[in-house]
Amino acid sequence: LRVAKLQRELSLLANRFLSTYVFMVMRIVAALMVMLSINHIIACCWYAVGSRAAQNSWIQNFNLQEAGIFESYIVSLHWSLTQFTPSTNNVAPANDLERLFAVFVILLAMGCFSSFVGSITATVNALRSIQATKIKQ
Repeated sequence: LRVAKLQRELSLLANRFLSTYVFMVMRIVAALMVMLSINHIIACCWYAVGSRAAQNSWIQNFNLQEAGIFESYIVSLHWSLTQFTPSTNNVAPANDLERLFAVFVILLAMGCFSSFVGSITATVNALRSIQATKIKQ
């Protein structure tokens, strides 16, 4: 409830002081930040799921047992991002728990990515509409 109220207050403040174009760009950047946050959480969970396996896991298949936290995080984040977009990845689930998690993430990603694309489309269309109105005046 507080987040919704904060978002509404920030929107009112932005409408008062910022141009429409800057406001639209800020909405797209905010949507990107939300997507990155979701992917960060999924990447951390993906690494945790792989770490729990005693033997056969994506971490062992990718030889990351002795890797540093940065390399492990980057591989996990790359896997997470590829679940949201039509891109390729070498990392694959190696056991049933990882496969179940991957299926859950794919289902979540379909909804999130569709919503993200729809939001950007609506923002761009609103900006075009505003510019067309300005041109007619």
